[in-house]
Amino acid sequence: MDTLKYMIIIKGEFKTKQVKFCKFDDKTLKYTIIYNNGKEYQYLKENVIVMSNPIILNSQDYLVEIPNIKLNVKEIYEFSNLGIKYWHILSDGVEYDFKKSDLSIKENSLSNLKSKKVFDYFKEISELSELISDNGNIILKKYYEKIDFIPNDSALSVFLDSTTKPHHRSIQNMIFPFGCNKSQYRAVKNAIENQISIIQGPPGTGKTQTILNIIANLLLNGNSVIVVSNNNTATLNIKEKLSKEEYGVDFMVAALGSSENKKKFIEEQSGKYPNMSSWTKNINEVLSITEISKIGKELQSLYNLQEEIAKEKEKKYQIELEARHFNEFADSILDDCKNIKIRSNITSDKIMKLWMDLQSINKKNRKISIFFKLKTFFLYGLYDKHFYEQKMYKIITMIQRIYYEHVIKEID
Repeated sequence: MDTLKYMIIIKGEFKTKQVKFCKFDDKTLKYTIIYNNGKEYQYLKENVIVMSNPIILNSQDYLVEIPNIKLNVKEIYEFSNLGIKYWHILSDGVEYDFKKSDLSIKENSLSNLKSKKVFDYFKEISELSELISDNGNIILKKYYEKIDFIPNDSALSVFLDSTTKPHHRSIQNMIFPFGCNKSQYRAVKNAIENQISIIQGPPGTGKTQTILNIIANLLLNGNSVIVVSNNNTATLNIKEKLSKEEYGVDFMVAALGSSENKKKFIEEQSGKYPNMSSWTKNINEVLSITEISKIGKELQSLYNLQEEIAKEKEKKYQIELEARHFNEFADSILDDCKNIKIRSNITSDKIMKLWMDLQSINKKNRKISIFFKLKTFFLYGLYDKHFYEQKMYKIITMIQRIYYEHVIKEID
């Protein structure tokens, strides 16, 4: 059978290349299959899938990956049956058949007209770059001209088309061999889980330490890492940290960038590496990644509590400052008033409600009713009969003072 026109699957196996003749009998509801070796078999209808009229796809629009098979895709023929798609692939003269869902397929963002227009714009303005190579070529333009495939799951594809959803992955287990604080913990988590993450801060806030923790987690998850910078100092700083005695893993780093760096790196390769036998620990002494992750989550909870305490301290400072200024004012007008008390378990929110109610009565120029006095007695324990005989502004000021006392007590 012509594999470019037909696809035949028998009992779940691709058989197109082995089949010479195929015919379905409407009476017996069976397929008659004659193989290339001349043998003839009959199969029940449900055991055979015959597809024809494939859609020819542009192989330049797809990057196809499958374990243990190196595919240099030249042609793609897409067959369909009951909504399930199958691909017939030609790769360097070899033909392959796959169920599409079994393949790792990345589509080319540049096949999208909108994305291509944006990319072409970037390519055009790259000519304005002042970064020139030794032979006079514009470096940025040179690299743009080499790009003809941008995976649809890449960060760049999101920039080319804003309707593309950023790729997000969830990381269950994280390690922090270089230590961390709360902001660094969050920075590492964001960097690992998102396609692009920006970490900024003044000198001495631990950005290099954060980068090292990001590298550690990426390596733990089987990724390779490239660290780039607009100057050599920043990248060398990473290598220097890794070369410290307590780590000693700088041999894992290839300092590249310039052609001189590459040449030096290759020339210095001796094939000898540090003795890592001392790195081995008794299994009973070693924490598992799951245990490390559990400790990390507990640490995160601790960081959250520390942050809450810091917020409360800041809140207390602001309230105490406000209360101090208020009391200076209150002392000047309440010098002839004795202190009053209300129930100690009354919340500051309820005292605020009483404050607002008194403000409303004062605004409307009304007198405090017997009902209001009874309500404050039962709700607040405010039983001083002389309290409401004072002028309204003094009554409100005394309630305000009590409000500040209760807020500070609650924060403590």
